[in-house]
Amino acid sequence: AAGTTMRFIFDKQVVMGDWEFLPLCHYGFNQQAWEDVKLSITTSFLMRDPIPQYVSFYRYYIEKLQKAPDVSSGSRGPAAFGEDIIEWAAHIPDIQVREVLGDKCTSQIRDAPFKVQQEGGRVTRAGAKLIGSQCQVSENDYEQFASALRKIDVVGTTDQFDAFWLKLSDVVGFQHLEYVASNQAKESSSSQWKKPNLAADIMQAINRTAIYDTEGYALASQLQATQIEEGGADFQTRLDAYLGKKEARGSKKYRGGVPPPSKYKWVAKDKLNGGNLPANGFPSQEEYVQPAFYT
Repeated sequence: AAGTTMRFIFDKQVVMGDWEFLPLCHYGFNQQAWEDVKLSITTSFLMRDPIPQYVSFYRYYIEKLQKAPDVSSGSRGPAAFGEDIIEWAAHIPDIQVREVLGDKCTSQIRDAPFKVQQEGGRVTRAGAKLIGSQCQVSENDYEQFASALRKIDVVGTTDQFDAFWLKLSDVVGFQHLEYVASNQAKESSSSQWKKPNLAADIMQAINRTAIYDTEGYALASQLQATQIEEGGADFQTRLDAYLGKKEARGSKKYRGGVPPPSKYKWVAKDKLNGGNLPANGFPSQEEYVQPAFYT
């Protein structure tokens, strides 16, 4: 599992010619994608501190729906999605553990937690939607999650992303470790949402609803620390050197150094000539596209 940064990192391995295709990294491979693979597979897992994860999820998916006008279908509006992050989060427990387990109503995490009704020409709330036991994480469910986590080859946290990335590179053999810290520019403009500045009642609400996410994050941190320790002094020396390679160019903040120019570009299939480059040579800049994976 990964987000925007890992997406860009994996893309770079393709356009440098090291990989033949771009995997579906955001939610991992489904069975159809990997069942015929004859090569060895390295598993990795990256977990985020539940408080910034809930804030990020809320601001990206939910906040705009809360601020939209109420509609009778309940597809948007504060009656359906809550007045703020506190009201919303109280009804959406353990986002990350549920996503990993995969059978805890994962597809419903973005749904409105409240029922609505038409009343006097207005849309009003008709109560909270009950969270069925099949959607909640039990102690046994968490033990299943923890057992799976302990079997994963490389475990990390977003707080120690560079250590995770260097360890994963050692195991898999990535050659291009440089990347852009893709989310920093967006986050710098919303400092009130950063954990050190976050209101106490918001943090308390998330802690109450993300009990197993919090346990899972502590386990991921512990497993990562063990893996770093197993790397010995050499790994720590290389990690310190990697962390020291930071460079800003315009709005981009590079980590691990500045990457070399890409050898290849993504091009829309209809711009190619029988699967090859156009007859007039390499495509123009206007014909470059991002792979569908990004959209």
